[in-house]
Amino acid sequence: MKTILLVGCGNIGYRHLQSVLKLKNYKIDVYDKSKKNLFNLKKNISKEYKKNQNTIDYIKDFKLLKNSYDVCIIATTSQEREKIILMLLKKIKIRYFILEKFLFQSVKSYNNIIKKFEKKRIKA
Repeated sequence: MKTILLVGCGNIGYRHLQSVLKLKNYKIDVYDKSKKNLFNLKKNISKEYKKNQNTIDYIKDFKLLKNSYDVCIIATTSQEREKIILMLLKKIKIRYFILEKFLFQSVKSYNNIIKKFEKKRIKA
């Protein structure tokens, strides 16, 4: 079973989760530091979708994330994206990233993350 980590569950994260749930046989972890965001997403998703051979875990504590994921979708604001990616890369092995537009607030942040991705052979 392939694994997906969705970071951020506001409006954009909700749309990504809707799309991912159309896939079959995926393990999906949704991470957000806000209990309120996690609760709202869980409530809205459960109204719309029955389980499609997917399992979803809603995680508030960064320490509870798994050691590796096939895909990580970052659905946060660009202001916090670099910090989140660097935290993830220190703890977790990720094969592919999907990043939202605007990527970063500065060219320096962009170049920093590109170097990290190249070093770890991560595709984004």
